[in-house]
Amino acid sequence: MTKDCIGPEKWGEICDGAYVLCGSGLRQSPIDIDLGHIYAQEFTPSGVPIRSNYKATDATMKNTGRGVEIEAALGTMYCGDDSVHYNAVAVHFHSPSEHTRKGEHFPLELQIVHQRNGTKDASDLVIISFLFTEAHGSIESSFLSAIGSEIPTLKEFSEVKGLNLNLLHGLQGSYISYEGSISTPPCTESVQHHVMSVIQGATAEQLNPFKDALARKDIGNARPVQPVAGRVVEFVDVSKFVFDEWKPSLEFTNDAAAADHTESEMVDAIIEE
Repeated sequence: MTKDCIGPEKWGEICDGAYVLCGSGLRQSPIDIDLGHIYAQEFTPSGVPIRSNYKATDATMKNTGRGVEIEAALGTMYCGDDSVHYNAVAVHFHSPSEHTRKGEHFPLELQIVHQRNGTKDASDLVIISFLFTEAHGSIESSFLSAIGSEIPTLKEFSEVKGLNLNLLHGLQGSYISYEGSISTPPCTESVQHHVMSVIQGATAEQLNPFKDALARKDIGNARPVQPVAGRVVEFVDVSKFVFDEWKPSLEFTNDAAAADHTESEMVDAIIEE
């Protein structure tokens, strides 16, 4: 295998076609979240907050070369049906973000990988993504503070004590939902993606270690965005059920109010709250 076939744009060609879905699939991830592709639904039967029961646990963080990952039993979440729950089994970090907003990357994306209870493979996954931006001033991310600044470099490990997903802001906020795939080979199309609307604020000192550990130009940590290919990208507004600090009309929906705000104003308003 030559070096120019290593990167994510070539995954559909390598390993004698073993990853052909990476190049031919029609439900691939990540995607660009663009106003023109979103069908905002103010209220639907699925328009309820994501219900999670996360717990603090000690874990090992590793740098695999494709990304920084944490594998641990981190708790559970439910997707509408009380009889079906998903176990949080891993956290993946990507810098820059894999999902983009109107073509723009965020400096960091955190993905919580959930596996349907009772399954042992990637046949039924839910991935909840949080996007991070650099906050003005000294506003820190409580979650990243708990992890610390020692982000492992290639093939290295570090220990995280008391990892707690509940420190992420906006777990019960509104979100973007679509059917997609795992963003690394074999690119299995078995994932329900939820990209949370609350943008996480973090300092440059918290974000830079991820950039340094993950910005590898020869392989690439963030897979390029994939065609939406006719999929419904739904805005799930849950503000009727819980107080949502994120103002839905200022971000992903094409509400007329969004026209009165610039992107920088939107992010500033979120961080200041």
